Amino acid sequence: VVSCETLLSQGTPMSTERITILKSIGQRLQRLREDRGMRAADVARRMGIAESTEFRREQGACSFPVEDLSLYASLFGVSPKEVLP
Repeated sequence: VVSCETLLSQGTPMSTERITILKSIGQRLQRLREDRGMRAADVARRMGIAESTEFRREQGACSFPVEDLSLYASLFGVSPKEVLP
């Protein structure tokens, strides 16, 4: 199970722009999950991450590998472009 890189994990605050992008992606992930009747625990298990990590990703409170965008897209049956803001 992979954990989350929190916004302040490097000791340096992220830019406002990056925080805004992460929050926007998180909102899309949550909407896609809810539209498909999935629980955060279901998504976390299929992504190989902790449920708390999935929750923080949906809240835009942590960053994650760009490769995960295509995994989310595949999981939700959408193109990676639909996950991005």
